[in-house]
Formats: sequence, structure tokens, C-alpha cells
Amino acid sequence: MVHKGYYDGSYRNGFGGIGGYVENSEGEVVFKFQELVQVGSSFRAEYAALEKLLRLAVSHGIKNLTVYGDCYHVVIHSDGYNSRVKHLIKQIPSCELLPVSRDKNKIAHKLANVVLARRFPPPGRRL
Repeated sequence: MVHKGYYDGSYRNGFGGIGGYVENSEGEVVFKFQELVQVGSSFRAEYAALEKLLRLAVSHGIKNLTVYGDCYHVVIHSDGYNSRVKHLIKQIPSCELLPVSRDKNKIAHKLANVVLARRFPPPGRRL
């Protein structure tokens, strides 16, 4: 069974909002996540989201996964830049990372930004 995973990370003032999900070949959500993490940059937030998605995929026993992210830099450098990500990719027998446009990554983007907005609500708004 082929699974598709989507992740995103956003960054503000030392914190990252990360979010993502994996769906099976029927389009059913296997798992989703959103979390606030302390990171130093938007790239680190993206990597944290990718790492979390891969860690959850491994724990769910997923063997065939295509992962989509909208940060091209992270997608093309993911297997050589971050050793934890590289290790997780090796644990999934068939794992491919591909870039996707922001409009095709809306759900993961929203998961990441909602958790960050809770930490830093826009002026005049409470979440």
C-alpha cells in the first residue's frame, strides 16, 4: 500500500509550528500531528516537521511512503543534511521525498501555522 505524507514548518521568534499527516492509498488519514517546537530558523522548523512525520511513519510500520514538502531546499537536501532524517528514511523500505507547491500542501501548512498562532496570536485576536 502506497502512503502519502505532507509536512510543513513555520517559524517566529525562536519557535516553530510543525504539522503534517499521512494518508493511505484510499485517501484516509492514518495519522496527523501539530506541535510547537523551539528552533532557530524556518529551515529547522521544516526539518523538525519532516523528522516528526518520518518518525511517526516508522512507528506506524509504513513501508511505502512518498513525502511532500513545500520547502524545496529541505526536500532536496533532506537525506544529506540532517543525520536523524537520513536514518529515518533508511528505516522505510520505499521512501521518496518530493517538492510540492504551497497550494497542494494547505492542510499541513494550516496545522503548522495554527499551533504557532496559538503561541503568537495576531494583535487583537485570541485563538
